[in-house]
Amino acid sequence: MKYPSDAISDEQIMNIIDTVTEYMCCNWSDCCMNEGMTWDKLQKVRNEIKENAMEMIKINLDMKR
Repeated sequence: MKYPSDAISDEQIMNIIDTVTEYMCCNWSDCCMNEGMTWDKLQKVRNEIKENAMEMIKINLDMKR
């Protein structure tokens, strides 16, 4: 059986994280972020997700099967 996390590469997941981060930066009011949120702060969040949440993302993908 093939799992969703096997079909989606790490690079594709990272591209999704990048896209979401850029969306949040450009649409901060729609994302319920405060006005003090900066691109640098979002970059830190994005990097933290990429470094520490990859396994959690894959597990979540597989749980949706």
